[in-house]
This record gives sequence, C-alpha cells and structure tokens, in this order.
Amino acid sequence: MSETLFKFFSELTGSETKVDFSNEEWLCDSFSHDFFQGEEPAYFDEEVAPEFLRGLLDPGQRYLDLGCGVFRLSQHLQDFEGFGLDLHHSSLLDPKIPSVVGNVHQLPFQGKFDLILLGFGQICLMEKEQLRKLLKRLKKLLNRSGKIYLDLPTIDYIQEYHDFNTWKMEEDQLEICAREYDPEDSQFHQKIKILDKQGQQRNYEFSYQFYSLYELLEMFRDLRLQVVYGNEDFEEEPIKEGSEWMIFVLQKN
Repeated sequence: MSETLFKFFSELTGSETKVDFSNEEWLCDSFSHDFFQGEEPAYFDEEVAPEFLRGLLDPGQRYLDLGCGVFRLSQHLQDFEGFGLDLHHSSLLDPKIPSVVGNVHQLPFQGKFDLILLGFGQICLMEKEQLRKLLKRLKKLLNRSGKIYLDLPTIDYIQEYHDFNTWKMEEDQLEICAREYDPEDSQFHQKIKILDKQGQQRNYEFSYQFYSLYELLEMFRDLRLQVVYGNEDFEEEPIKEGSEWMIFVLQKN
C-alpha cells in the first residue's frame, strides 16, 4: 500500500492496519481468478457511461467503489480522489485506482464520501435484508449532498439464462456450469463443478438475488432515500417491461 493510500485509508478507518476479510468461496484462487477474468468490462454504452459517472462528482469530491471487481465503474473516475474495496485480492492485482481488501458488510470507514458506487456484482450476491442494511449504513457515510449509484439487471433479463448449461476445457481441467432461475424467490442459482486430470473435484454453488422495480422503490422509500435518477440506461430511457437493466442514483431525503 502506497504512503498516500495508507494515509487516506487510515483517515477513513481510524486504523493503521490493512483490513482483510474473506469468505470461504473466495479462498480458491483459481475460481476467483476465473470469476474476475470472465466479467465483462462494460454493460452500457462505453462513451456515455464515463460522462454520466463523472457528472456525479464535482472537483475535489471523493468516492468509494464497493466491490470494485475489474473497476468497471471507478476506472472512469481516476481524476477524482477515491478508492475501491473488494473481498478478494485477485480483483486488485492490476488496480486502476487505489484499492484495499475488505468486506462490504463490515465497512470500517469513519470518513464521508460524495459518491458511493454499488454495482450489480455486489447487489445480486446479497440477500434482500442485507442490501437494506447496507444501504442504511451507506447513508451514514454520505456527505450532505452525497449520492449512491446502483445498477443491476432486471428479472426479465436474467430469465434468459434459465436452464442454461455450459462446459469448457481449460488446460488440465473441465468446468461444468448449470444455471436455473427460481421465480418464487427471484433467485438465480448457479452450480459449478471443476474436474482435473487427477480426478479431483471442486464444487461451488451460488444464489444471486434479483429485484423488481417496485420492491426496490419501496425499499428506497422506507430508507428515506430519494431517487434522483432511475432509468434503464444513461440516456434517461424509463424502466419498462422488457428492460434489461436498472440504473439508480439516490440521495438522502
């Protein structure tokens, strides 16, 4: 950690030690490496997205990218002060911004931010009550006019992947993936089985949570978070039936 980043991190956490949290599934380096390498760099217009994100900050303001991953969002904010946080070091091997290892559910920060980025990679990996608690915590980390940015796929989008099975052979291992969407709890289940030439087998199973527009708006209202932007893209196209994505910018009421 550079001296500048160390000072910045210490100021926000009130600590002079690097915080390192881990969940069991991310302790497998090969899995986490494949996860981040396989993540798409962008999901929206690559020319419009940077302009939109930079427009959320004024000169001198600072941001926090929670679950920064491959820096899909914060790579466009390198002219501002801020840093990223992610659970596993595999995402931070080639950092585009100053970054630390940490858990979004155990945020150690004391400082305030003008913008907090929370992309779908984090939102969909937590249960609904976890998201509610996290947003409540993030409100306390915002400056008076601070904003929270969220983006996530719609239920319509994820249904396309129901019962979609794939396999691939890479070097000395076979990876088999099965996916299934459960409409009763709006969860997308993914199972991965990895077999190597020695007959060793590793299994991973994840559930991704998805939300309807209405339950998100109800959650924001209950938390007294005002929606200052809510559309399917960065060009103010309203969210409607068939929309694949939802983008929100929130402020405290």
